[in-house]
Amino acid sequence: MTRIFLLIALSSMLLQSCRKADRLTQFNVQYTSTATISSSATVSVPFVVITPDVETNSEATFAVNDTRKDKIQEIQLTSLNIQITNPQSQDFNFLKEVEIFINADGLSEILLASKYNLQNTNTQYLELDVSENDFQEYIKKEEFTLRVRTVTDEALLNDVDIEINSDFWVNAKLIGKA
Repeated sequence: MTRIFLLIALSSMLLQSCRKADRLTQFNVQYTSTATISSSATVSVPFVVITPDVETNSEATFAVNDTRKDKIQEIQLTSLNIQITNPQSQDFNFLKEVEIFINADGLSEILLASKYNLQNTNTQYLELDVSENDFQEYIKKEEFTLRVRTVTDEALLNDVDIEINSDFWVNAKLIGKA
């Protein structure tokens, strides 16, 4: 009977040790970009904005977390929000829908996040619905760009500057682990 308890205790400790190692290989990375929705955007017609390149600093980020590009198993987008930074009095009531796509050198553009059928949001902050794609090939690159596609349901009197904040969850193997 004592052997059975000993075996159960050892198995439990081994399982906890494996779980702890798994947690050490998971971390988040955040990126911020900006875009401007032009006052010349036509109502009910899609308007597209390309953001400046976003540097990933992936090599350094992975190294700080004891891993490398070749050890990445998956990268998922956990949240993406947009926030109006200018003009201060503007809210997202003008917005009917928004889609944000990610693109990187040598890769096809794919949907990152979106929000549809927006009505009277009365807010300067929107949390978008994230795509369930694996974004590891994009984040492994030195840089990526975002394409913001909006449809407005009212005319804008001024350009609207937005900040795009994304949070990615990285699952990787530790350096030296098989």
